[in-house]
Amino acid sequence: MIKTLQLKNWKTHEDTELDFTKGTNVIIGEMGTGKTSALEAISYALFGTYPSLSSRETTLDQTIRNTPHEKDKAEVKLTFKVNGENYTVKRTIEKGKGTTESELRKNDELIESPSTVKVTNAVQRILKMNYDLFSKAVYTEQNRMDYFLEISKGERKEKIDQLLELHRWEESRKKLTRTINILREKAASEKERSKETPEIKEIPAIKKGLEKIQEKIQEDKKELVKTEEKLEQKKKEYKETREKAEKHGELSKKVERNQERVKYLEKDLKDLPKAEEETQVNQRIKKLKEKKERIREKEKKLNSIKTLLKTTEERIKKLTNKKKEKEEEIEKIKVGKEVKKQLEETATKLKEIQKKISEKKAEKEKIIQALQEEAKHLQTILKEETECPTCGTSLTGGRKEKVEKEKKEKVEKIKKKKQELAKEIQELEKEEWKEEKTQERLKKQEKQLEVKTNLKKELEGIQEELKEEQDQLKKLENKKENIKITEKEEEVEKNLKHEERKKEYLKKKKEKEETQEKLIKHQEQLKEIKFNEEEFKELYEELKTLDKEGSLIKQEIHSKKQLKLEKEKNLNNLEKQKKEKEKSRKKAAYIEKQLNHLQVFKTSLRNVQSHLRERFIEETNSALNMVWNKLYPYRNYEDLRMNIDEKGDYILEVKEPSRGWINVEGRASGGERTTASLCLRISLALVLTKELSWIVLDEPTHNLDENAVSELSVALGEYLPEMVEQVFIITHESRLKEASSGTFYRFSRNKEENEPTVVDKI
Repeated sequence: MIKTLQLKNWKTHEDTELDFTKGTNVIIGEMGTGKTSALEAISYALFGTYPSLSSRETTLDQTIRNTPHEKDKAEVKLTFKVNGENYTVKRTIEKGKGTTESELRKNDELIESPSTVKVTNAVQRILKMNYDLFSKAVYTEQNRMDYFLEISKGERKEKIDQLLELHRWEESRKKLTRTINILREKAASEKERSKETPEIKEIPAIKKGLEKIQEKIQEDKKELVKTEEKLEQKKKEYKETREKAEKHGELSKKVERNQERVKYLEKDLKDLPKAEEETQVNQRIKKLKEKKERIREKEKKLNSIKTLLKTTEERIKKLTNKKKEKEEEIEKIKVGKEVKKQLEETATKLKEIQKKISEKKAEKEKIIQALQEEAKHLQTILKEETECPTCGTSLTGGRKEKVEKEKKEKVEKIKKKKQELAKEIQELEKEEWKEEKTQERLKKQEKQLEVKTNLKKELEGIQEELKEEQDQLKKLENKKENIKITEKEEEVEKNLKHEERKKEYLKKKKEKEETQEKLIKHQEQLKEIKFNEEEFKELYEELKTLDKEGSLIKQEIHSKKQLKLEKEKNLNNLEKQKKEKEKSRKKAAYIEKQLNHLQVFKTSLRNVQSHLRERFIEETNSALNMVWNKLYPYRNYEDLRMNIDEKGDYILEVKEPSRGWINVEGRASGGERTTASLCLRISLALVLTKELSWIVLDEPTHNLDENAVSELSVALGEYLPEMVEQVFIITHESRLKEASSGTFYRFSRNKEENEPTVVDKI
């Protein structure tokens, strides 16, 4: 049972909450008030879609309320009860993003989120119903009551079979037929493959040929062993002789190299200066190297001092220029130290003037007050008062004129004093302005004085830095003078090279003596080796001949082995083919056996399909009989049933008292056709959704006359709740208000102002 539906920014609904009960729940309202969108929201909450969205007549973005102000998202929340458990499903749509949030709760506990598909699958498991069944059997769209009658005959069978899921049996049977045909072809193919070829019959002869080849290979191997033994002996002899030849060659080369080296050394010794003892030469070389190093150190220091001198001179030049620039800047500023004193005097004078101005202004303020007071008294006297406003004495007997004259004189005197004070204040303010200007000028001079002071400090710093650099210059010049280089590096270098040549003479003399000793030794070793070049060549030729004979035998063995491998490979292929032929024979027999079983299974599928269709028609007709008698208000037709025609298609028939059963199509009126379709819808819901027991009808009175509408109202309110637990009716027909046995709502909306749907519970 559906308990509550909450809509936020869903189409025309801004914030709507609906409660539903068992029985017939009715929603009445004019076109465009949001009735159908409430039912679409139920479908969307349960399955994530509804008919016009599924057919792409609308989009999710269009479900979000956009008048009078465009909203960013919409939300649908539905609570329903199944098998004593309360479930709440909520889905949120965001503009441009589709469904961004889905959740399912069981008794307030979250059981699935946030995947839209997973939430939908969970709802389908709970309801034991998918969207297709809901949209065809439970939910009747506006003006789609006769959906099953509008479907063409050929397509009607397919649609109803899909609703019953009988199409799966038919698909299985068709797939099975295709499988049987494929297996038949495969059995024929396997039989063809099992036939033996002439090559397979040659297998015994090939095996005998392989045995003969193996015998010849063994004979060749024995001959190869004898040849290899002779070759090994000759290789041993050749190795010994070759070692002698290599040693003889090495010694000959050493003798030649030593002779050449002795000649080269004798030539070099003639060009070098003769030397005495090696120790004295080494001592002189050491002293000359030390002297050369000292000269280089002095030159290095001298170069470093020269670099520093140059850098210091450049810094002195820069500092001198900088000193000159600062002195010129100081000279330009013509401000004396008396500026500060003048500034203090001006400040004091300015304070005194400002004090006088304040005092004069205060005095002027008092005079203004006194003037106002006297003027007030004069006005009182002029109004012919009998008492003096100041002292309270009587003004009769000519005293009034006297007092009036005195007051006027006093007023004039005060006015004159006020003018004098105003003039004095004006003079003082002029004097104040002059002093302020003087103060501004002196302050500017004070700033210049500060700049001049800072420049003098900078000049003092530059002078100190300049003095330091000049002192540094003198020190560097003294250091430069103290470095004395008495000898030239070139002269020392020349003497050093001469001594090193003497050292080279002694070294090469020693090398010559050692080389002569090696030469004598190698000549003696060469005489000891007994080597004959001719014998060595003959031995090499014998070795080549034996090696060639062995290679020929190996080549012969290899050729026979290759032939053997080819024949073995061919034999293996033929034996595999023989085995494959045997497998194909067994496989063909097995497939034929399975084909018999599949034929039996195919027949069973057709029988089960027919039985299920008959069972469905039987249960549907039972429900139709009950519903027809409750909903049809006339006696023109006694009964309503579903039948299968001679082509195997579903038809809806009514029973005339005189003619018996006739097809609804082409015979019944629009109202009777609508009633028949309504009965079929209710019956399908009763048969296909027994556990759920819901039905949703959108504008069910289409094509019904007044009497039929009245009868339908009674049936929907009294009889249908006995068959279906919960009914939802959407209508503009006010007479269907009487059909409400559950909750009744009236929807309204100011469409001209694009206002949201208003819901009244009645």
